[in-house]
Amino acid sequence: QAVEEIKGLFKLARFEDRRQLEADSLIDPLVVAGWRGVGAVALAITVTVTVLGYLTYLRSHARRTRAESAFVRALGLSRLHYAGVVLVEHLIVGALGGGLGVASGLWVSGIAVATMAHTEKGRELVPPFILQTEWTPVAVMFAALAAAGAVAVAVMVRAFSRAPLHELTRAEE
Repeated sequence: QAVEEIKGLFKLARFEDRRQLEADSLIDPLVVAGWRGVGAVALAITVTVTVLGYLTYLRSHARRTRAESAFVRALGLSRLHYAGVVLVEHLIVGALGGGLGVASGLWVSGIAVATMAHTEKGRELVPPFILQTEWTPVAVMFAALAAAGAVAVAVMVRAFSRAPLHELTRAEE
């Protein structure tokens, strides 16, 4: 009734009912299902790339540092100190990789959502589209990576203590 009275006062004005706009913008279940599918595919790609990247890093790290670790062991570096060095090294790599991954993911999702959060006429959606991140899968992924990193460090420390020093420290001509 108030809207009708205001319309009577302002003949040339245009009024839009926010509740009607919200009712008209009901989300199609197929759209929600599509976004869930995109999320599942993105999670699968993320897990695959993370695992392959970490395995590649570990393989190259083990090859590169095999002789170096034998030399520092021959010089008197203890198993505990080597474990500390390897742990710090892996924590730095993990923190940088995880931080860059999360930051780039948030940035790219912000760009993707910003391009879709408009009507066919170019106006912003009503109600506005608010990007929300579910942090549980991210935390689970970081926990899995931490567990894999702990296993990798344990394997590297074991290999360090069992490395054949007489073969690795021999000078080749």
